[in-house]
Amino acid sequence: MVDQKLTLTLSPKKVVYFLGTIMIFLVITHVIGVLMKFVFGHNSVYGLVPFFNLDAEQNAPTFFSSCLFLINSILLFIMWKVREITDKRQWIWLLLSGISCFLAIDEFAEIHERFSEPVKLGIPISSFLDIAWVIPYGIGTVLLLTLITPFFRQINKKIRRWFGVSVLTYLTGALGFEMIGAWYVSTRPFDIVCGFLIMFEESLEMMGLIMLIYTLLSLLQSKCGKFEIVIPTS
Repeated sequence: MVDQKLTLTLSPKKVVYFLGTIMIFLVITHVIGVLMKFVFGHNSVYGLVPFFNLDAEQNAPTFFSSCLFLINSILLFIMWKVREITDKRQWIWLLLSGISCFLAIDEFAEIHERFSEPVKLGIPISSFLDIAWVIPYGIGTVLLLTLITPFFRQINKKIRRWFGVSVLTYLTGALGFEMIGAWYVSTRPFDIVCGFLIMFEESLEMMGLIMLIYTLLSLLQSKCGKFEIVIPTS
């Protein structure tokens, strides 16, 4: 019997369109949920409002974001495997893959939230930094960027630019809008404005991760040609 295989060719643009469509759907459902809650006074709507709330835990948006991190982790791991064996700093791809895998778990399990209280005990925190976990995560981000920047200078200029834009977009949402939202909530009750601040925060995070997927797929395509997934069917 001849083995039959299903081959899927992953085009970077098609993958981005697919993931971007899901992201837009989740953002629209979040906006509808915000309007239902603060304009029409419906907090649940058969559980759909919290299920699509971008700020809630363990729901559709957090699952999607975790999947984006996981996809990036897999692609970074593949980059580690396909890099030239003579490249002494190829371990950076493996490091980034591990970090992305951890962040996939963190996104769904909200591990970072547990850092806030210990940090507050040791450092006087203003209302602007009420989400104290951004301090250790921010320091870790600076150290990581310092470590990997010389390595990424060797990469094709266009790909390097995409890396930079994707990371900047993600950090603008994950750290920038996160702190703005925390400051806003500390000055007044949670309201419709905060709901839209969360929309911008999470949208930028998802957008940054999707752009990173596009960047990694493009880099793999430039090194290996077509990027295919072969699935045995018999």
